[in-house]
Amino acid sequence: MSRPEQLLDQYFPEEVLLPLAEKYDFAPSNPAIRHFLGRAVSSFTRHAETPKNMEQRRTQKKELEKALRHFERMERALMATDVWDGFVPLQNLPLIFRLPRLSPAPPKHLEYLKLEREFLEKGLPMFRKWLSLKIAETSGEAGRPRNVGLQRFTEYMELIWSDELGRHFTVDYHKGSGTTLAFEFVRDMISPVASPTDSEIISAMRFVISEFGAHKN
Repeated sequence: MSRPEQLLDQYFPEEVLLPLAEKYDFAPSNPAIRHFLGRAVSSFTRHAETPKNMEQRRTQKKELEKALRHFERMERALMATDVWDGFVPLQNLPLIFRLPRLSPAPPKHLEYLKLEREFLEKGLPMFRKWLSLKIAETSGEAGRPRNVGLQRFTEYMELIWSDELGRHFTVDYHKGSGTTLAFEFVRDMISPVASPTDSEIISAMRFVISEFGAHKN
């Protein structure tokens, strides 16, 4: 049994999960919801605020910042090189990574090809953005929730709420208390695991909405 599955059984046994499923109208046996919930608890516990984890994140931040500096130098060098005028056949990408080919037949339409420069201009900034987000996770920057574990838990709750239940993941508050149904969902789902304040939950939800494009009011 995987770690997420173990944690799911530990924190969300049937007598805990069933009332939540009834309240928010989802099947407690839904495999996608169980998968996301197990991953959420695993992420929360892995990023719990302990001295050991804080020291580990400081080390990770230094390594990630070093990687980002190297990547930015590589990005500048690649974009300055004037040889990116061909095509990247997407069909051949699995071969590059030693994976089975998608199809033995060559691509029939131009939309299956990408200009090399377009491939770089879109792919490199995406990877740079991903590195920046990982650095932000480890640094507790101003405007970001300090409770990284809660933030990661909330990311999975957004997936359940938006993708599995088809509802708008919104956050609003009055005098420090959340007022949306999505807020109640996050608060209820985290309650078997931990007891964050309403303000901490609101902060995590606002981060997820701003960084990952969840539905806003």
